[in-house]
Amino acid sequence: MRARAVLSLVVALAAVAPRANAQDSASSAPAEEGFFSRGPRSPVWKVDTGYRGAFINDPGLNRFSTNDYFDQFSLGGSRKVLERGRFAFAPGLVWDYGARSATARGAPSSLTVHRLTVPLELRFRVVPALFGFARAAPGVASVSARVSDSSAPAPLVVSTWVPAMDVSAGLAWRFVASRGGAVGIWLTGEGGYGWTQSTDLSLSPDLPTNDPRLVGVTDLGRLALNGG
Repeated sequence: MRARAVLSLVVALAAVAPRANAQDSASSAPAEEGFFSRGPRSPVWKVDTGYRGAFINDPGLNRFSTNDYFDQFSLGGSRKVLERGRFAFAPGLVWDYGARSATARGAPSSLTVHRLTVPLELRFRVVPALFGFARAAPGVASVSARVSDSSAPAPLVVSTWVPAMDVSAGLAWRFVASRGGAVGIWLTGEGGYGWTQSTDLSLSPDLPTNDPRLVGVTDLGRLALNGG
């Protein structure tokens, strides 16, 4: 499973607008401390930063890494938009970045991946300081490969955008909370599977478009960044 530990800074902005109907104000309840609130007009923002590690068993990665492990830095945010009882729905946006280097055909090689996904997260409150979640996160990935071959007139490169998807589940525990619960720090553990469409590694020299030299393409096969 995908191991991911996330230190979450959660800012809950509780703002109840004046109500035009006096009966509505009489039925309003005080907000509950923590991630979930009883008031439907109390939006919750969450900012996450952390570490993502994936086990990728694909031969294409061997040209850019000495093992089958690909680690990334992760940064994202989400907002709760709907709540019913113990359940809540929170869409967001996540950026993951990772890079590896090794040798390909005896030449230094490197791989850089930017991953942008839109997590659609369903939360279930266990207690005010603990909630579980499941998410599906469609998105895209930018895959860039580079080989510094001394026999080529310039470094060999390829860069492309491909579809991507994550499916995961986990738990979040609040271990620090401000007075009144407006700000909290959460520790999140998450596991799942990441899929990226296979990329064609046909590298060509990184020359200006007006360069008159005729150059060929170096085919390194395909790369699929799929794994738990």
